[in-house]
Amino acid sequence: MTAEIRRGIVERVLARLEARGAPFERDPQFLAHIEDWVDGKIDMQELRGRYLDFARSRRVMVAQQDADDEAANP
Repeated sequence: MTAEIRRGIVERVLARLEARGAPFERDPQFLAHIEDWVDGKIDMQELRGRYLDFARSRRVMVAQQDADDEAANP
């Protein structure tokens, strides 16, 4: 699959999500992973794994911020 085909896939997915009002992750770190997939540097399974790791780390970060806020404002 060429980079043009992959980019087209990404653009179609984004257009469908936008049309539905659904969110899409716009964090630069995640978008860099999308670019790695478009460029053929990683496969879809690796992209999925990177997204899951990214989402997991974000949940941990938010939980830590919530705990910090709770400790600061008992």
